[in-house]
Amino acid sequence: MDNANKFIDAFVRIEKRLKEIASINRYLKFHQLVDVCSKKNIVVKNNFTKLLDYADLRNVLIHQRDDNNEILAQPTDNTVKNIENIANLLEQDKKALDFASKPVKIVGPSDSVYKAFDIMEELDSTKIPVYSNKKFANLLTMDMVARWAISGCDNDKIEYLIDCKDCTHRVIFFDENRSLLDVIRVFEDYLVKGVTLSAILITKNGKDNELPKGIITVYDLPKIMTYIL
Repeated sequence: MDNANKFIDAFVRIEKRLKEIASINRYLKFHQLVDVCSKKNIVVKNNFTKLLDYADLRNVLIHQRDDNNEILAQPTDNTVKNIENIANLLEQDKKALDFASKPVKIVGPSDSVYKAFDIMEELDSTKIPVYSNKKFANLLTMDMVARWAISGCDNDKIEYLIDCKDCTHRVIFFDENRSLLDVIRVFEDYLVKGVTLSAILITKNGKDNELPKGIITVYDLPKIMTYIL
């Protein structure tokens, strides 16, 4: 298959996926689809201008032919690679859990700060969930541990660190089937509000009384964005 037909095939895949994302029961021109979907999907948003350019190229390939109905020009290998990559990303079924930090270890309110610190060091993590009576209680962070150490406090129980109005972190729960793109959307939503999302905890059904299978924090975003972009 030549590059022109590869390009057209990828474009058709993209258009089909955009219609699914838009979920609008009426005809929309391609540029309208891109506009609607850019507000719903990070891949479309990041490739907004490129998709519109590809629509122009698609029109040239379809409508401008020679006397033998042959395509006048062929897209470059790089152009084909790029549009196929966008089509693949839009069709991808990667889950948030695929990019979460695993395993997730937890601590209890009566555990010592030293135990939590050792676990965070072992996992190279700056946050660890605290569960009380099998339910999420709070998030202990390395910053909290550092402030406790500097204070010279004798009480080394985790419950002492998390029992304060300034130590309630914004944590949301995803079920294990939530998509990777939902991660970007949620972090962006919080950013627009001027609020910091501390972590996404991924459990079987997205409940705070289930043990976490994975955790995503802002430190995981670079690898996610590298994959998406």
